Amino acid sequence: MGTMGSEARADVIGRVVAYASKRLDDQQLHIFTPFAERYYARSDPADLASRHVPDLYGVAMAHLGFGRVRQPGEARLRAYAPDVDRYGYVSPHSVIELVVEDMPFLVDTMTMELTRRGCGLHLVIHPVVTVRRDADGTLLEILRLRTGEASEGAVRESFMHIEVDRETDPVVLEAIRTDLVRVVGDVTAAVHDWQTMRGHALTIANELGWPMGTSCSSATASTSSVNLPMRSSFAPSTVPASASCGRMAAARSATASPNCRQRCVDGLSSPTCST
Repeated sequence: MGTMGSEARADVIGRVVAYASKRLDDQQLHIFTPFAERYYARSDPADLASRHVPDLYGVAMAHLGFGRVRQPGEARLRAYAPDVDRYGYVSPHSVIELVVEDMPFLVDTMTMELTRRGCGLHLVIHPVVTVRRDADGTLLEILRLRTGEASEGAVRESFMHIEVDRETDPVVLEAIRTDLVRVVGDVTAAVHDWQTMRGHALTIANELGWPMGTSCSSATASTSSVNLPMRSSFAPSTVPASASCGRMAAARSATASPNCRQRCVDGLSSPTCST
């Protein structure tokens, strides 16, 4: 796709900003323009070209409005079926929106949970936006920073937009939202607590007599007679699932453990983002 794809994407974004300029005042446009540029910066040009400009404007504006106020540490998440009157745009799909401090594993965790529920995925938009907020959490500015560049008071936030099979039942949408809030909480705890968990793991390794840097195979062989119960907090549970994100005549039980990639870097390693 290369340059032609980039040019096509820039053209669509330019038309979205031009559309916004006829509807927003200068202060609103000052925030919306860099947000829209960042929001669609990595979207497939074909996906953008298949949408009407008013709907692309509505998607970005709805998400920006939802994230206008966010407290430190808060994960704002909602699931809804778009309509013009309430959300400013239409879509054949239902939408999940997330606004949270950027961290590893978010995309994989969100999409895995939706897949577990049987939700068909149609589109994922996942920009990382650098913002500045006031003491009340109100959005003041979208910053155009280059990779690695820092600014006082700036926070990198993940604005995730996921489109799934159309669902209009408020009960089902709330169940989806509740499950996603739970798994995002799991990710937040894991990412924020990994140093503490690493310390505990090092203590246990020391008690077992494992020197740091021991290979996985050697460590496993040396403790073949030790039975250590293991449980994954991300293991699937028994839930109803279907192509309509939760409805099914009979529930299924997902009991298989997720595949795990074992890595040894000086004994233990920090979380890394695979997206």
